[in-house]
Amino acid sequence: MYFNHSIFIFYGNLQKIIKMFQRLCVCFAFVLASLNVKGITATVSNTVFYIPDSTNATKLVPYIETNWEIFSNSVHYITNIDKKIISQVKTDIYYLKDTNVIIEDHFIAQSVPRATVFEIQTHRMIDQRRYFISTGKYKLKFVLTDMNDTTNKCTVIDSFSVLPAPEKNIFFSDIELIDTAIPNKDGSIYTKYFYDQIPLCTNFLDTKQRKLNYFTEINNLNSLTSKDYPLYQNVFISKGESQSAFGNFMKSDTIKSFAFPYVSGYFSIPALKSGNYFLNISLENKSHKVLASKSLFFQRFNTNIIKEDTIVKSLSDTGMEHLKVIDLNKTFISKYSTEQVMAILRMLLPVSDYSATESIKGFLKQPDELYMRYYIYNYFVAINPESPGKAWKEFSEKVIDVNKQFKSFGKPGYESDRGFIYLRYGEPSEIVTVSNESGALPYEIWQYNTLTMLNKMMVANSVFLFYKATDMSSDYTLLHSTVAGEVVNPSWRNYLYVGSAGGTNVNSRAEQYLGNR
Repeated sequence: MYFNHSIFIFYGNLQKIIKMFQRLCVCFAFVLASLNVKGITATVSNTVFYIPDSTNATKLVPYIETNWEIFSNSVHYITNIDKKIISQVKTDIYYLKDTNVIIEDHFIAQSVPRATVFEIQTHRMIDQRRYFISTGKYKLKFVLTDMNDTTNKCTVIDSFSVLPAPEKNIFFSDIELIDTAIPNKDGSIYTKYFYDQIPLCTNFLDTKQRKLNYFTEINNLNSLTSKDYPLYQNVFISKGESQSAFGNFMKSDTIKSFAFPYVSGYFSIPALKSGNYFLNISLENKSHKVLASKSLFFQRFNTNIIKEDTIVKSLSDTGMEHLKVIDLNKTFISKYSTEQVMAILRMLLPVSDYSATESIKGFLKQPDELYMRYYIYNYFVAINPESPGKAWKEFSEKVIDVNKQFKSFGKPGYESDRGFIYLRYGEPSEIVTVSNESGALPYEIWQYNTLTMLNKMMVANSVFLFYKATDMSSDYTLLHSTVAGEVVNPSWRNYLYVGSAGGTNVNSRAEQYLGNR
């Protein structure tokens, strides 16, 4: 069931035809008139908001707002009886919970008739649907079919979660990125608090995007008391979800009262270089206790950086600076499903530094089809620019070997502790397996004569101690190591030895290799 009906709406004053988007989908068709039709290209965004229950005003229920944009030059046009140019696109929307279709919607939308091809090229084709939805994890399947050429199709797959509304605490809805906010007292499907909040439909901001506009609603404001005021509202851009503000991209406001329950604004981003970022919003009480917070992952691709003194130059890049826009359908990553792409990201965790690990965790937490594929592709381009597919093949062969050696019940080898260390540092110089040592749980020692860390530093004589925590354990867990940045547990004896006095057996192989290291 959905509420709110719309057809394609063109905004004549918005001429930003975005070249690359989140959840990009390209299919092939043919040329008509002066439009170079290569296939439907669309972007889709999902945002969860909350409204009072119709039967209980004190209870908030979620609804999903789905926005999408179709590139005007990616569909086929015909001339109607009034000699106006129109397009017609069939839209099929499915929301699946597990494998069950919870919501589905089917309709054909027609673009606003236009007199010339030029008018079509300089307008945006956007649409929106809203649906009441229960809490849980969902998958969206979104299919577009050009009714003037039914071979021209586009399918978008997205995953998202709907969280229950806290009953008593203040909280933010999802953050929605906005292209433009236009005053509108008469109201439309896009109107929120007297403004048409025209969605961006993506969290990929290319070079032409010079502003980052945002909107979110605040819920349960009645839970606040006079003791909480004044409130402090912080909005900032960070490199990681739990990190501090990047450069000078931060806004702080003191709130004495709310005229409307929402937060909106923008950052000027000509100086924001390419990379992975988070947009963060938080609300604190007068004691600076955080009452509510929300974050949104986004990517920036900027080839025309305007330098400002406010940018902290010492912060490292994420590797996106040299991103090239390419057709992923022609690369090695195209043959893998979404689930396989997410598995590849997990395979990359052992060989990723802190910044890259945070990016991957962000993807795994909030899967994004296009960005995940570009991330993987660019990772292997950095290894072998001439043949990233070859670099992936070599890495995947290592993963296959790790899976054969360290696979355990319900877990692939690359996600085991030993598989993780093997992928990160390679084959150890020596492996000592101790299964029946008196007074000790089964354990395994890996000795590296020389080891290359992720920062390329060489370390000599490194040792890793793995053990089986119980007799029922099917795999070894990393208990202690001598390598900075890995698990270092000075109390490892208390876990390993179960039948002796704290590891007094000087003949133990663990004591011989580790001693007091």
